[in-house]
Amino acid sequence: MPDMTCPECGGRLVYDPVTGYYSCTSCGLSATRAQLAALREKKRDAAVRERSRQRDYLDWWVSSKKR
Repeated sequence: MPDMTCPECGGRLVYDPVTGYYSCTSCGLSATRAQLAALREKKRDAAVRERSRQRDYLDWWVSSKKR
């Protein structure tokens, strides 16, 4: 797994081969590799939506000033 940081807090993830879970040493998040990938994708999608919302607002604001 290339990214060994927690998607929630940025802490270090430690793998437990017995359970098959990664655990965060900082916040205590415990998840499988697939769950971590889903969390990261969800955060990435939210960031893309937020940037789009900000861009739309800026376009609206700039166009309202041209009048």
